[in-house]
Amino acid sequence: MDRKIHSNHPRPAYVLRASIEGTTPSIWRELSVPADCTLGDLHGILQIAFGWENGHMHSFTVNSARYGMMMEDMGFDDGDDVADEDDVCLDDLNLRAKQKFSYLYDFGDSWEHEIRVSKIIPPEDEKRDLTRPRCLGGQRAGPPEDSGGVWGYESMLEILKDPNHKEYEEIHEWAGDFDPEYFSLEKTNARLAQAFKSRR
Repeated sequence: MDRKIHSNHPRPAYVLRASIEGTTPSIWRELSVPADCTLGDLHGILQIAFGWENGHMHSFTVNSARYGMMMEDMGFDDGDDVADEDDVCLDDLNLRAKQKFSYLYDFGDSWEHEIRVSKIIPPEDEKRDLTRPRCLGGQRAGPPEDSGGVWGYESMLEILKDPNHKEYEEIHEWAGDFDPEYFSLEKTNARLAQAFKSRR
């Protein structure tokens, strides 16, 4: 993933709080995202923020409109109209503070993320770098890919707590030394900085 977010004139930034629905305690990230970021870029940001591996299809739903990646020979077959996520910026969506929209990752495991606009930072705020995405905070590790959605993930964690469980060895071998409480703000921002290069 190597993206460039372009900014020809000062624009605001959005502080977004993204949380994986159904997780207890909640798995969440708070992100500062440039207003000229496309939904395709936001997908990349969320993949890094939650430690996903971009191995599955995804979609956004904003104001009842659906957006996703347009790929040859791979489309959305449920009959819904889906707009190209790379053709719309956050600026285009007229987002308001406290507004919510959704991001669905992996149509099989159905990781539904609620995204809430926590704050809109005006372009004249010189104390902040509004030209590139940053992670401002978070809690808990993102679930491993293909762990079966919220129910499967919770079941996996319960098994890993019990070395005597009949499936413990199999799950432990698959998950490795996965720590569900681990989250590194520093490493997340290092990955975002490497993946996204902004220019004015």
